[in-house]
Amino acid sequence: MGRRGPGKTPVDDVRRKGNPGRRPLNEREPRAVPGAPPLPSHYDEEHEATWHWLCAELAAMTPSVLATSDLAYVMLYCDAWSHYLAAERTLEDESAVALSEKGASYITAYAQLRKMYANELASYAKELGLSPTARPGISAGKPADAGGGKFFKVVRA
Repeated sequence: MGRRGPGKTPVDDVRRKGNPGRRPLNEREPRAVPGAPPLPSHYDEEHEATWHWLCAELAAMTPSVLATSDLAYVMLYCDAWSHYLAAERTLEDESAVALSEKGASYITAYAQLRKMYANELASYAKELGLSPTARPGISAGKPADAGGGKFFKVVRA
């Protein structure tokens, strides 16, 4: 069984929000190296297009949440997306529901696969911060300063 309760708050968040409980901070907390993970050499065009889209989306978040250590999750997302599309293409030609020899209806294997890959995509999207409900739970550090400091005023004409 896993650990109970909410996950630990990253040290950077505790410093920013304050440490009212005065609990000791993990000064040796590992930090991910920012940047895109390398594209796997065995990917076909569909995987590669998904890879580039996903890395661009994650890098465009302010601040960027993409790290080189995200290789496994990005690969899993790309694989699940490719398999989901393959099941979807097959279901364009075939029905999602079939009749057995006895006349009972059942969901076909491709419809079950599509549902399975859709669930996988949702869980990977949550881990990567791609779903709207996952973003509030992600701490990406301080956003970059868009202005010139606290004394900078923008004058609009």
